[in-house]
Amino acid sequence: MTTQFNENTFLLFGPPGTGKTTWLAGNKEKGIQGQVERAASVYGGSSVLVCSFTKSAAVEIASRIDGIPRENIGTLHSVCYHALDCPELTEGNEADFNRLHSNWSLPVRAKRKKGGSGDHSPLDDPFGDDSTPGEKFRSEVDILRVRRIPEDKWPDYLMSFHDAFTKWKSDTGFMDFTDLLTKCLDDFDTAPGRPAAIFYDEAQDASQIQADLLRQWGKNAQRLVLAGDDDQAIFFWAGADADSFLDFPCPKENKKYLRQSHRIPRAVHDFSTEWIKQLPKREEKD
Repeated sequence: MTTQFNENTFLLFGPPGTGKTTWLAGNKEKGIQGQVERAASVYGGSSVLVCSFTKSAAVEIASRIDGIPRENIGTLHSVCYHALDCPELTEGNEADFNRLHSNWSLPVRAKRKKGGSGDHSPLDDPFGDDSTPGEKFRSEVDILRVRRIPEDKWPDYLMSFHDAFTKWKSDTGFMDFTDLLTKCLDDFDTAPGRPAAIFYDEAQDASQIQADLLRQWGKNAQRLVLAGDDDQAIFFWAGADADSFLDFPCPKENKKYLRQSHRIPRAVHDFSTEWIKQLPKREEKD
């Protein structure tokens, strides 16, 4: 099957210390204009969307950029949260589920202020510490969902929990982090606000569902830019998959590489480069 490329999709590979964030967001102190501000000068600030997987990256980018509305910069989860009119989240409401299903009790997390900044990320309260009977089940189910593994391929022991948790969400109207992405994938062919340019940072840590959502939105934008470094993928435990970045449909000529590190000593670079070559699949960077 022939891969269908979107000619307006670009991938940036930025190894450590090469200035990926500066390439994206610029550096006001040094008078460097980043690609995001250049896009804003072409399309208008309100027509540029900048998102990432973690809050820290979103905050860093927001601190460097002028002329783009704050609501256009945030985590991908927060973009979906506001697009869906700030639904009530399961986060903070677990006590209600525990009342009905004590055999699968979940830790009760802090409830967020409805409609706040919305810079949500599942990394804020990582699952999987097995602190309660249902925690392991929720973690495993969520990873399968973000990796878009069909339910008929799930382990049987997860299905009873999944059915109960899904019914509880349906009965209450609550949504979890993955529901935000799934609902937007189902309901929005175009990114909120119909941006002309979409930038996504930390793309190596995107899950398959995040990559699918970005691909869908990118088809209706004039430019989609994913920036990251597959050699720095560290959130596999949370469902991230560097292959979703490596395999993202993009013309070869639209791949850009930042080749000069301003932070890594040559000896450290040489050692780490030889070590990372053990990976069977990666993007080679000179």
